[in-house]
Amino acid sequence: MATDTPGMGSAFNDWQALSLAYEAAFESLRRREPGAGEVLRKISRELQTCEGANAERSAAAKHQ
Repeated sequence: MATDTPGMGSAFNDWQALSLAYEAAFESLRRREPGAGEVLRKISRELQTCEGANAERSAAAKHQ
């Protein structure tokens, strides 16, 4: 994940890193590890922000 995906900038890499972190946090929650729920909620909020920003960029690009 050291390089950007051509045409997408760092947005895909950011999403990919968050998705992998979400998967790991979900596994921690499944194992009932202390604090896993809070980590999962934090990553979920970050993913929503990331996806919202990408939707705004897409909408702006369509209007150019």
